[in-house]
Amino acid sequence: MKRKEVQIPLINFATPILLRGNNLIHTYNETKGGTDTFDQLCHSYTTARETRRWPLRIFFNILDAGAKNAMVLFSLSNPQWREGPKNNRGEFIKKLGMALITPHLQERLLVQTLQKPLRSRIAEILSTEVPQRDNVEVNLTKKVRCSLCVRGKDRKTSFACALCRKPYCLEHRAKLCTDYENQN
Repeated sequence: MKRKEVQIPLINFATPILLRGNNLIHTYNETKGGTDTFDQLCHSYTTARETRRWPLRIFFNILDAGAKNAMVLFSLSNPQWREGPKNNRGEFIKKLGMALITPHLQERLLVQTLQKPLRSRIAEILSTEVPQRDNVEVNLTKKVRCSLCVRGKDRKTSFACALCRKPYCLEHRAKLCTDYENQN
């Protein structure tokens, strides 16, 4: 029985090529180099962590491919960048990551109720000083019941919101009263 020739349109060729048996394998092997090179470059500096969850692994692969594509586009639009001594893929990924998280960290640093260690760490990452908190609490002279706790707890506190003067305990210290949230 004689094999039929199969006409397969390939993206890299302007005209369809007649492919038979070994010719098909040969053509595939000649044109697959770009994919292998791309995969190799993506895995040389990877964002992936060891995980057993396949959706997370796919997400890491998307991040790797996106980072490599971003570097290729950046290198093509800024050819002088490659000439620097420290300009390699690892440095590019670090700078890309910082550029992506900086707006979120700056916004997060403005949150008045953020804990001090977290505020300090964010300021350290952004290389800025920790902004001073507005006075959002008042120390009461007499301990009173927390306005946010259920009555059964009967939790006493000496802290109150500076704006509405409602008392709150240490458990609710990070929560602002609704009056304060509506004013901002």
